[in-house]
Amino acid sequence: MAESLQSLTPLQTTILGSLTGFVDVSCTQWMLYSKTLSQQSALFANGSFFKCVTHEPGRMYRGYTTSLLNVCTLTALQFPLTSLTTNLITGGVPRRLTDSEMCLSAFTGGVASGFVCSPLELVMIQQQNFGGTLRATPSLVIKEFGVSKLFSRGLLMSCGREGVYTMGMLGVGPTVKRYGKEGLGMEEAQASMFAAVFGGVLVATVSHPMDTIKTCQQGDLGGKLYKDILGTFRVLQEDGVKRFFSGWSWRSSRMVVQVLLFDICATKLGGLLFTVPGRD
Repeated sequence: MAESLQSLTPLQTTILGSLTGFVDVSCTQWMLYSKTLSQQSALFANGSFFKCVTHEPGRMYRGYTTSLLNVCTLTALQFPLTSLTTNLITGGVPRRLTDSEMCLSAFTGGVASGFVCSPLELVMIQQQNFGGTLRATPSLVIKEFGVSKLFSRGLLMSCGREGVYTMGMLGVGPTVKRYGKEGLGMEEAQASMFAAVFGGVLVATVSHPMDTIKTCQQGDLGGKLYKDILGTFRVLQEDGVKRFFSGWSWRSSRMVVQVLLFDICATKLGGLLFTVPGRD
């Protein structure tokens, strides 16, 4: 995918990234809600999950607007940032990237985007936990905890997670798809599914402990239980390694869907909107 982005202008990659984000959130927000509450050990508390499914399905889309803003902004940034890094690697000369170059360009773009996603995800998690609007929630957070908390709480884990995430979406996924087609002789659809399952699960597994620490920190702004990164790690460690992977099944499933969506949007939607040379 990183190679195909070389042929697009920064404006085109931003547009494509934003549209991809919209499709992503609209399809997977309910999975993100389930993942977030699972990490905070609250998904099945008092039968809350089953109540949502049977009586309040709309609750699973709490924070949808914030999540939409977050993901659209992230993909709008990650696509051009990955493209920029790719052009720096190739010296601006379009060529086939090596697998390591493709992953490196995606990882770098992802880390940079973490500075944007961290405060937006904090707001979304607060909405999912307590309700509230996109306009009111940041004001309440700043009033009670200060503006620095909004931007710093969970930041390092966000940057690390986004680096791994973007490497999977725009680096590992396309690399695995290429191997499926060229190494295993798969058809286009088979290679895409192979990349989605392998890349999505791999990315979810590697980055999930960082995501769990970040979610716990951002859900507990007062630091009553999760004071800082090290303190959060120690609290989670008390319940064993499996605690770091709370919500893993929700997130890995969402990742598989996202890898497919990113591939479809980059190849099909990009081809419809812009004149893009053939992709491998």
